Amino acid sequence: RMLAGAGFRYHLIGRRDTSRFFLSLGTVYMFEYEDETDEGPIHRDQRLSNYISFSWEPRSGFQLINTTYYLPRLADFSDYRILSDAQLRFPLNGYLYYRMSLSILFDTRPPAQIPERWLSMQNGIGATF
Repeated sequence: RMLAGAGFRYHLIGRRDTSRFFLSLGTVYMFEYEDETDEGPIHRDQRLSNYISFSWEPRSGFQLINTTYYLPRLADFSDYRILSDAQLRFPLNGYLYYRMSLSILFDTRPPAQIPERWLSMQNGIGATF
């Protein structure tokens, strides 16, 4: 799978470097090349990637971040994907932080052998220097 694209982002509220709450909208035009299997079909599709993103930091070190995407195929708007990525992060001490991520994907026409709905949850510890 390969993607190429370009687009715009509009900041509705705040700036990431100065605000405790940040909200933005964006849209991207994408060309998608997807080879499902060696014997399967090859897709060359044009899609939009429309998204809304927010970041909230109610106190120092604690963050809630979410981005939700709507990706319709331009030739057929009934072929779309919805993806939401959320992340919760909070400090454990001066250098370490805990991170929990949740991703949810819905695809109206997934490749063969792939479910329409997909859920992934990850937990981890990170460090800042």
